[in-house]
Amino acid sequence: MVVLLLARLTLGAGEVAVLTSSKLEAYQKVVTGLLEILPSAQVFYLPESDVDQAAVIEQIRGRAPSAVLAVGAPAAALLKDRLRNVPLIYCMVSDPKRYNLAGENITGVMLKVRTEDQLETYKKTFPFITRLGLIYDPSESADTVAEARRLAKKYGFLLVERSVYRPEDIATAVKNILWEVDAIWLIPDRTVATKESFQYLLEATIDRKIPLLVFSEGFVKSGAILALAPDYLGIGRQVGQLTQKVIQGHSPAALPPLYAQGSLVINMHTAETLKIPISPETRKIAGRIY
Repeated sequence: MVVLLLARLTLGAGEVAVLTSSKLEAYQKVVTGLLEILPSAQVFYLPESDVDQAAVIEQIRGRAPSAVLAVGAPAAALLKDRLRNVPLIYCMVSDPKRYNLAGENITGVMLKVRTEDQLETYKKTFPFITRLGLIYDPSESADTVAEARRLAKKYGFLLVERSVYRPEDIATAVKNILWEVDAIWLIPDRTVATKESFQYLLEATIDRKIPLLVFSEGFVKSGAILALAPDYLGIGRQVGQLTQKVIQGHSPAALPPLYAQGSLVINMHTAETLKIPISPETRKIAGRIY
């Protein structure tokens, strides 16, 4: 049984324990950001086995932290279940409702950027877009799409929607919508945003010579033109600051969950392929350019 610990070996009053679900690069960036804000926090990595997970929880419980911080949904779900009397602050969770991460003792930073910030970025970057295509599963993304409808007119967009309920319906939806829109917007919908569907959308939009707007840096790296993606280092700082407020005495119930800070990511190769100009001002503020 191996538990990797960072920072100090004991927790005192006002300190926090951090449980992170993965050693993936994105999670490590989050940890780096939160340690900038909470340098004395102690970080535990979540083991795979139930026995080792129980041991980690006992180590955290034995140190009586003022708050626990979960990086990722598996860590958040475990801490919520096993440490019910300790304030829980989560991050790197795209759908907190799915894991019932709500209550008097819980708050966090969601793994999604505000819809309004995304639409504003798309309009500033691509002012020629007026008809924005959106393919989604209503059982997954009804709230997000309702918010997008409410905000679209403000930014000069007409949403052209297609509903799907199975991944195998996506190809037909794309064919039906492709010639009606100036761009396709891929949102973090578990039915639509699969590796296979992304590849199909990418090829279809490049053939049609229109932008594919996405929500993650990975999709931009793979060929989509642009994303306002979660800034992992920024998320770490956000959740660190939120945790500071909790250990200073603020009730988590009085601290609504935050949206993630966004970082602009651009694929210039795709922009050149589509012959779509990206202004120097936009390139200057981008967090990453491929």
